[in-house]
Amino acid sequence: MGEGKTEAALLAHCVLQARNGHRGLYFALPTQATGNAMFTRLRRFLEGFGSGRAFDIQLVHGLAALNQDAQRLRGPVLAGVDDGSNEEASELATVRAAEWFSARKRALLSEYGAGTVDQALVSVLPVRHQFVRMFGLANRVVVLDEVHAYDTYTSGLIADLLRWLRALGSSAVVMSATLPASTRQKLISAWGAPASAAALPAYPRITRVDADGQRDVEVAAFGHSTRRSQVQLHKIGAEVEHLVAEALAQTEHGGCLLVLVNTVDRAQVIYSALAAHAGVAEVTRLFHARFPAGQRQTIEDDLVRDFGPDAIHRPQRAIVVATQVAEQSLDVDFDALISDLAPVDLLLQRLGRVHRHCRDGQRPAHLQQPCLWVAGLGKYPELPKRSLYPMVGVLRTAQLLAERHQLDLPVDIDALVQACYAKDTLPSPSAEWEDAMRSAMETEMLAEKDAEAKCIQNSIGAPDDVSAYVNWRSDKEDDESAYAVHPAMRAVTRLGADALRVLLVYRGASGVSLLPGGPPIATSGVNAATLLASVVPVSHRGLVSALRKLPVPDWASKDSLLRGVAVLELDGTGAVALGPWQVQLDARLGLRISRDVAVAIPATAIRCDEDME
Repeated sequence: MGEGKTEAALLAHCVLQARNGHRGLYFALPTQATGNAMFTRLRRFLEGFGSGRAFDIQLVHGLAALNQDAQRLRGPVLAGVDDGSNEEASELATVRAAEWFSARKRALLSEYGAGTVDQALVSVLPVRHQFVRMFGLANRVVVLDEVHAYDTYTSGLIADLLRWLRALGSSAVVMSATLPASTRQKLISAWGAPASAAALPAYPRITRVDADGQRDVEVAAFGHSTRRSQVQLHKIGAEVEHLVAEALAQTEHGGCLLVLVNTVDRAQVIYSALAAHAGVAEVTRLFHARFPAGQRQTIEDDLVRDFGPDAIHRPQRAIVVATQVAEQSLDVDFDALISDLAPVDLLLQRLGRVHRHCRDGQRPAHLQQPCLWVAGLGKYPELPKRSLYPMVGVLRTAQLLAERHQLDLPVDIDALVQACYAKDTLPSPSAEWEDAMRSAMETEMLAEKDAEAKCIQNSIGAPDDVSAYVNWRSDKEDDESAYAVHPAMRAVTRLGADALRVLLVYRGASGVSLLPGGPPIATSGVNAATLLASVVPVSHRGLVSALRKLPVPDWASKDSLLRGVAVLELDGTGAVALGPWQVQLDARLGLRISRDVAVAIPATAIRCDEDME
């Protein structure tokens, strides 16, 4: 993590494009946040060529219209140009984002792009105009980053995508610092290489698959990136008060700490508890997916400014409470990490945000060595009661880390990841633990079979599978298009909790508005891009089904940018009851969701709902 995979992929693209005559690059990432960060890096990379030819680049995801970096490239305002107000300036630009490509289904036709993997996966789903996206990926270099981050269903779609990319004359660069061997082999096989019996070289490594077969190469670090970290591993209880007490103790004399937890509700409660302590509120920040899109983008920009590689005025003391949105591909750096228990590959990815950059003289004395506190290991061998992640990976991680007090990176990375996902069993500390592991393995096996079946059912099939085209119809809607469509008629790129984009508006006497007491949306001429800034993604298991039943206002149904967006009307205080669910938009905490209780969350609360965000 943090050793330069992105830069290596960009250079690989240059070589592949020169040798094979590819027409451009698409960089596919797990989330919109990571897509935004990659878009900026790709733009800077293209600007560095200074060749005098204009490159077109698009940010490809549902909220791309909100990204200021992308919008600056629209029309005449281009990189390296004063104000782009004349035709001559336009011709001098090196990087631009043509308006024609910005349409949702045409974005992948652009020469260069960065965005979510979902946009590429729609090309292998039976949806209307999927061939447009597939044509956009043909004869292209496609980079699939963080491929460990996907479940069985999405990984199956990625394998199908690789089969099509190979058939379409494209090249693929597939990246992960924490890839299980079984997933690795499935992806290699999808490109057409037979299983290799040869032993893998030491980690880190690169595998090349082409017409001559498969070759594995150990990659030695070089220059300043030769970095070996001894991470001190500490175990604490999972209760909120344990995380809060540790965060306060570790930052009492300065330091920048990341507290990364598994759910939005839990992050909100921890942030509230920290903010209740005198002298801590002003140095504590909250970052999760359930902020309005415009506010979330501002928070993300502020984090990169203050904790990124170019941070000039890095805070002396800071506590950032975040969810998985800060887990990977976000180039930020902290002195230490407190994390909820998760499968070991994800814990290692989270560690990639710790001591990521050289900070000579900036780290406090007690955090000169990277430290990790894992919440949920404090009472081992007590069983975890529930988890957002598959329980097998969580249980095996708890066993692997139970007796360890230090991690040696990168030496331990591959061994820990392969042990976590191996099919053999680990010694169990108790009969109760062994029973729990057996039950979890049976549950996971059934879930994987179900996911594999759904992947086969939903995918258009492999390029050489003639039977896949018999009676095949593009009659499904991609999940971004229409939220009211029955689930059976939606072609989804990910399983799990149903997700929905929700536009939050305020109900007033003269109509709905973006702000309490503001001008009505229907008559104020506000554009769709502005409305998108008030969109919040919701994947709360109970709330989404109620939201899908809401009618779509006329003013929202007329704009393609708002397709697939539900509209939720709040009262003047930012609250609303929807069935049994109480919803409130809080300026500090984002969207808060509760059931059959008052919406307010006391600062000292230590319980939270385990929703699927």
